Amino acid sequence: MNRICVIRKSRNYFSCRCPVCGQQAFRNNTSTRTVKDVSLDGPLLQEIVHSKHYCKNCNKFFNAPMDDLVAKGCCYSRRTHRLVMVRLLEDLLGVKVVLRQMSRDFHVEISDKTIYRWANEQFKGSA
Repeated sequence: MNRICVIRKSRNYFSCRCPVCGQQAFRNNTSTRTVKDVSLDGPLLQEIVHSKHYCKNCNKFFNAPMDDLVAKGCCYSRRTHRLVMVRLLEDLLGVKVVLRQMSRDFHVEISDKTIYRWANEQFKGSA
């Protein structure tokens, strides 16, 4: 059995611009988010330490941006998402084939419902 490899990344900033009003907001707290990623060597997790900020101008809390690594509310990395979409839409493979390949080649177990949802989101975005 393969050991799980963990890569730590940081999106921990002293201050960030508020996505609502654009004012500088200082760090209030930090948190860690874990996402699944692809690897040829075995199961891979990314632990992303990110800062949480509070904007005094609009009284809102928000997380430091990490859109380059993971989509909001998703537990798979952007790299995993892109790889699945390439295999579906460019290589024209079926969902079941993609599931088997992701499991075999990259040790990532993704549900078929997740892949269908990603494909639907892709088509909605391109329409």
